[in-house]
Amino acid sequence: MLRARRRARGGLPRGASRRRGPRAARARILRGGRRRQSGAGKRVRAARRLPSSGLPDGSVDAVYTNALDHVWDLEGFVREVRRVLRPGGVFVADVVLGFDEGFTPGEYESTHWRSIEYLVGRICADGGLAEESRVDLGRTGRDRWTQVVLRAPRQPSEASTPT
Repeated sequence: MLRARRRARGGLPRGASRRRGPRAARARILRGGRRRQSGAGKRVRAARRLPSSGLPDGSVDAVYTNALDHVWDLEGFVREVRRVLRPGGVFVADVVLGFDEGFTPGEYESTHWRSIEYLVGRICADGGLAEESRVDLGRTGRDRWTQVVLRAPRQPSEASTPT
């Protein structure tokens, strides 16, 4: 029952902290869409609409999403991720396969792509990020997932190239 309530309030999906890749911090939801990370003592805003997140430039160490296929403006979303990331910050995206790789969009997907390679290339080009790693997370339900880790330049003058 507690897990169901946590998921209903926007907490981490079941099993997220056990998946391969960066560890997910457990978060407690506070009023106004803010979260307090256990042990960290810092508040983190839950970004409902990233193109207008209101977060200061370069204020975030990491951004995670598993919902890129539900974003209407992918380019704007990626630009906002890049804007809020600190130098050397990490963007972690769990993504489904592209339609050339066998994905068939359902009624809730607003964006989809030809392939993961194409998507990562767009993220790198639009956000000035560099791909660090890619991990096959396997199948969940009807979809096959891949986790892509991208990093912002460590110095403002560093240029990243699309993969």
